[in-house]
Amino acid sequence: MLCYHVAAIGSEDGLVKLWNLEISDFTANLRGQGAVSCVDIAPDEAFVASGSSSDRSVKIWSIIMTCVITDYKVYLLVVCMRTSSWSRRNFR
Repeated sequence: MLCYHVAAIGSEDGLVKLWNLEISDFTANLRGQGAVSCVDIAPDEAFVASGSSSDRSVKIWSIIMTCVITDYKVYLLVVCMRTSSWSRRNFR
């Protein structure tokens, strides 16, 4: 588990912006997606999921490595998602 709390914000320019809430500071930009319509952080704060309706993709990002772990193309519009049952073991 990470030692700080993380906030993730998606934007129309395709960025997912990560913030460290303990020090109230910007941490990283995650790039490589169309306009981000939704984001959610896994309970262990190791991963963030982002969805884009413009390119119809869902990406799973490593917060620690700030890179894409996996991505999916979907055939429906991505409006929202929930990651409450995720854990590290799902992506090993």
